[in-house]
Amino acid sequence: MDKPKRIIKKLPKIVRDISFRPNRFPKDNEINYLEEKMGTFSYNNSMLVYVNGIGEVYSIPLRFSSGDTEDAMTLELSDRMKDNYGADGEKIPQMLKESGYQNGYMFVPHSNDGGHWGSELFRDAKIIPRIKRQFEMEKLYARLDVEPKLDVPENLAKNFRPAWENFDDFGHWVKNIGKFSSNNGVISFVDKYAIPHVAPYEEELPKALRKVGFKCEAVFVPHSNDGGHWLNYMFPRELERIESKYQKERLEAVRNEAGIVIQE
Repeated sequence: MDKPKRIIKKLPKIVRDISFRPNRFPKDNEINYLEEKMGTFSYNNSMLVYVNGIGEVYSIPLRFSSGDTEDAMTLELSDRMKDNYGADGEKIPQMLKESGYQNGYMFVPHSNDGGHWGSELFRDAKIIPRIKRQFEMEKLYARLDVEPKLDVPENLAKNFRPAWENFDDFGHWVKNIGKFSSNNGVISFVDKYAIPHVAPYEEELPKALRKVGFKCEAVFVPHSNDGGHWLNYMFPRELERIESKYQKERLEAVRNEAGIVIQE
């Protein structure tokens, strides 16, 4: 009898946008460890870790506080955070389960540092200010009775991550909504909420952005002058490293043995 298949779906964007590469992870026999843990997650002390279907490891802080942003959260912002993630991130494990991940036991990076890594990351990554900006722009559009355009389809949005650099320059971003630009192998666009998004430059991305209505103009491109440091952190190439050691067939064989099917 064939082994039942377990489908691993792409996680919701609100989860992917708060998923980050941990700074620490077991190094001994790491490839085999990651293969064994594909499609599972674990959490400890308000920190969650998961391994996706191609062996990439991500961490998510589960507790959000007003100390993670420069000014205290309003009740409205707090309600939006709860709607998205739960008061203490309790909705995140459920979203993982709904995407086919299973709860399992594994090392949870940064779960014993008193919340230092998570708080620093939320502050640097502008996670709470991003959510705040989105609902403030939603209120602005409603007040002006304007229907915002420029929805970015998932097959295009999945290539980008929200930018950190110069995020607080609201005047610049709001003036450049609907525009994109590139520099030093980095491409960036500004969405309808005045939030910049960044990706490693690929030839098809400008064409795809034009197709959904974005215009190519001179706009500041975040993280394009740090020698690739931010891109290497935000866009890991774990799959390439696994393939170079075991080849593509090896990873596929592991998934087949585990009954895992990746569904984009």
